[in-house]
Amino acid sequence: MNRTATSILLVMVLACVAVARDWNIRFSEDYDPRQQIRLVVMPTQISTKLKRVEPRTVSALLSTELLREYDVLDLTRFEKYLADRKLSSLEQAFSVKGQPVVIDSASLDAITNIEVYRWDEGVAGNILSAQKGSIGVRVTLTEPYSGTVLWSINLLDKVKGGSDFLVAITGVFRDLVSDLQKENERLAKRLDKQDELAAKALDKEADRLAREREKEEEERERERLAEEKRQSQILERVAMAEGSMFKDIKEANEAAPILKEFSFMTEPVVVDTVEVSTPLPFYYQNGEDKAVDRVERRRRRPTSMSKPEEENTKATSVKNGNSPG
Repeated sequence: MNRTATSILLVMVLACVAVARDWNIRFSEDYDPRQQIRLVVMPTQISTKLKRVEPRTVSALLSTELLREYDVLDLTRFEKYLADRKLSSLEQAFSVKGQPVVIDSASLDAITNIEVYRWDEGVAGNILSAQKGSIGVRVTLTEPYSGTVLWSINLLDKVKGGSDFLVAITGVFRDLVSDLQKENERLAKRLDKQDELAAKALDKEADRLAREREKEEEERERERLAEEKRQSQILERVAMAEGSMFKDIKEANEAAPILKEFSFMTEPVVVDTVEVSTPLPFYYQNGEDKAVDRVERRRRRPTSMSKPEEENTKATSVKNGNSPG
């Protein structure tokens, strides 16, 4: 007697334990649950065993549950919206012709398709005689024109024996959306973490590039200062040349292009019988070099005649009756 009572109690406990759902949820890499999605649920594809069930009724049941997670357009109102724009069917709406209306006007991002591929209502009865039924449902969220499946959910579940289909599918949709919300939250957190790491990596790379640019600019500045110093040393050696600013005409011609690079001021420089137009270096303007005064005095005094020219001048003076003195 005790053994029979124990067996009955065990059966009752097992019957009360909830049967785990066999979910299969897959997300596309293009799916981001953090973005707002506007969708419409298409008419359901019904199993042949459910001939008396209206497909649009099943779609309406899922639309009601999806409102907890998405912006859902009512199918009937959506069809009326299309008809007002001379799109007579859903097939025509999701063709190339209807794309401007669906995407631009209706701002629709995705469509939801439902397929009920299995239904077995089971057998009602007491604990010992009842047999559970089963239901198989596949739901997908798809971009209407690219065909990209954003997520896909496949559910094969047990139902109470003798259950009504609409009651059973309502419970399935309710649990489906609840689990979808949890998965969306987990995915959103994972994407946030990935974005945070990516942002840090981008900031680190930007800092590295900025440091490299700064080093390049510093190097260019050092090169520029070194070149200025080199040019200044050249000019100083030229200005300090013994006896004149240039040793000879050849050196003056060679130095002229270098001097022109320092375009602080441009004045003619007279060297014997050669006049070179060249900018004066900075120390000429500041008056800090002793050679400056010497060069300036040379420029101010008349250019001396060469010996042949002086003899020709004296001879001309004697011929004209003028004394050479």
